[in-house]
Amino acid sequence: MIAGCGGDTPGGVGGGGSGACTNANDTAIGKPAMDTAASACGLACYADKDANPPKMCADCLNMNITKNTQKTLTTACNTCWTTVIICGIKNCSSVCLMNGATSAECRTCTSQAGCDSNFTNCAGL
Repeated sequence: MIAGCGGDTPGGVGGGGSGACTNANDTAIGKPAMDTAASACGLACYADKDANPPKMCADCLNMNITKNTQKTLTTACNTCWTTVIICGIKNCSSVCLMNGATSAECRTCTSQAGCDSNFTNCAGL
């Protein structure tokens, strides 16, 4: 699974946009919980890689966040995380699966694919 790899476009499920994850609710959830949820949702997101909107991926993120933090991610922030995962899957799945989602090779691939910078803009992180 590609965790925290950026997003190809802000938007999709319920919108999204610059600073979407900087509100008090989403910052209270935190990036470690999001990385864990993103990793847990690899199969749902892979199945959704060509869907618009990628509902199974977004629903999986919400379910895992709620289960682990008793909080609900905002729709806009969920969109940023969904697009980050889908971008990584579409552009770097072989590299990231072979080397690991947190490997230098995976991070380089997702950065070169534009996933990281677009995610940072969308999420505001």
